[in-house]
Amino acid sequence: KLFSFKSVSNLGQGREFHSHASAVVQVLCTTVEGMEDLDALVPHLQSLAYKHAKLGVTLQHFPIMGESLLWTLEQVLGPKRAWNHYVRE
Repeated sequence: KLFSFKSVSNLGQGREFHSHASAVVQVLCTTVEGMEDLDALVPHLQSLAYKHAKLGVTLQHFPIMGESLLWTLEQVLGPKRAWNHYVRE
């Protein structure tokens, strides 16, 4: 079920949410590290796309998730002065 943890009252304390967040970070790390070998990376990302499509993720979710990811990166990188408009774009 898509975002089965969305009704948890204290989301930040939820085990399901933390598990999902960890998985997202792992995928991001794997993707960045795999940019040098697209032949190996693409099947992994395609598999992830199929899994999410089965869960009901649609193109409408992409802008929301993209903005959420950019906001999160800005919160983490901003204080270290590593965030700027070049990074965002």
